[in-house]
Amino acid sequence: MRKIVLPLIFLLIILLFIFISNSIITVKLQELRFQISKEQLLNYELSSNLLREKFRQMLLSRDDYTNEIKLNITESEILNSRLTEARIQSSNNDFVFFIKEKSGMLIINIVRFLNLKSALKLSDDQKDLLKLQFSFYLERTRKFPLASKKYLELEEKFPKESSDYAFTLLHNGFCLALAGQTEEALVKLHQTEVLFPNTHFGENAKILIALLLEGKKRSDKIDETNDNDRAKATALYRVGQYKKALELFDKVPDRIKREDFMRARSMEEIGKTASAVQEYIKLVRQKEDKDTAIQANRRLLMIGSIYEKNKELTDYSKENAQKMGDLEIVKQVEEGSKLIKKAVIIEKLEQLEQNTNTEEGRELAELKKELESIQTSTKKEMKESVREVAEVRKEEEKEPSPPPEEEPVEEEIGPEMKQNFQKEFEVTQDEVKGQLKIKLVDGRNLLGRSLEFRAEKAIIKTAFYETILPENMIDTIIVESGSFFSNSRFKLETNDGQVFPATKATKKGNEITIKSQDGEIEVPIRRVRRLTLQ
Repeated sequence: MRKIVLPLIFLLIILLFIFISNSIITVKLQELRFQISKEQLLNYELSSNLLREKFRQMLLSRDDYTNEIKLNITESEILNSRLTEARIQSSNNDFVFFIKEKSGMLIINIVRFLNLKSALKLSDDQKDLLKLQFSFYLERTRKFPLASKKYLELEEKFPKESSDYAFTLLHNGFCLALAGQTEEALVKLHQTEVLFPNTHFGENAKILIALLLEGKKRSDKIDETNDNDRAKATALYRVGQYKKALELFDKVPDRIKREDFMRARSMEEIGKTASAVQEYIKLVRQKEDKDTAIQANRRLLMIGSIYEKNKELTDYSKENAQKMGDLEIVKQVEEGSKLIKKAVIIEKLEQLEQNTNTEEGRELAELKKELESIQTSTKKEMKESVREVAEVRKEEEKEPSPPPEEEPVEEEIGPEMKQNFQKEFEVTQDEVKGQLKIKLVDGRNLLGRSLEFRAEKAIIKTAFYETILPENMIDTIIVESGSFFSNSRFKLETNDGQVFPATKATKKGNEITIKSQDGEIEVPIRRVRRLTLQ
């Protein structure tokens, strides 16, 4: 009997050892597979750098639609891939491990406990990763208060030294900043800088802090130097202080259309998209300011095609673009929209079955309920705007097309009339000289006293503020006359002190071609210091 029992015990021990070893190896392989897939999915360094670029774009080149679309395309690649999940039951997507995995996990965690290490929880890690994807989706779609709330929940779950924790801190700070909660944002960003020095998280947090502090400094200066709400609101908008700008625009009586646009854009930037859409629609329908109507329609197109994926809004803005002759932006947005990946997390939650028995499944079901609640709320907010769009489209279909406008006949002004005008009106120096009229590649025209080129940026200066654009946005420069007796010449100054008089300048590639009475001259853009009125 003993001869039989001992070999059986020995065989059982060997089989048990093989089973345990195999279980541990299986769990370790799954952990390795999870970590590799996670690294491929998250790409934290790209997300940190992109965050910085988004903030700069918002402050420095808010009307650069090409760059805005590119950022959205890149952003859709982050936290938006299907993770290789370790033996997950496909019937309900719950994180369920089989006996072998559970045995291996138990043994590994016993050893980790004896070594005073935290337990290994692959299913929890995968669940938290989905929540991180969900939070980032809310951020991408400009639901900043909701995204901040989800990031705050995740901060409690991640180890303080992990990259996941750094990501949530940095992005929570960004969302708070965009929602207008500057002080709270600075707290999160300072934490990121202190806890993760010499990393891309810390470096980008430092840059965002500098931008926020500069914004606060400018905001304080604006409060000191401007007496009326109108001037303050416009100046605050220019420096990216959208929440404060919106509060002041609401107080301004008899706003002009451009101010209404800045007010609507401020709403959009702080996440009040539905309210912004209603204001944009009003601006598109007005006839007094065509340039503002075009700008408002472009924002409707961006919201409908890129951010909210609303077909009714997209179709309406495309029809308006056709009428306004603004088709180039439609082509850009359509091409960009095709390249933006659909959020995988939304697909996963929509496919999740309601009947879930495990703890992980129940938590994911809660996440799905939250998504449905957000979607319902968003649809409710947008419902009024979309209904207004539908009504406007019906009205416009009934209205007959207006007859083409006749070109006004300009009467020639003689010397005597010029003298009478000069005597009757006191004209400022700017009115006499006029302003530089800078035509952009997207068809817009901007006016300014001077145009400077610095570090691949074009800086258009007026008496009150400056507008900074990427230099590749500049097309041509001429003089917009301030009065009938102003001249139409300006001058180009180079870095080495040369001055060229000109009547027109055209940017082609890395050169500016200036036209004068003596012919045309090509000047490399790196040599150009500025263009000013003569």
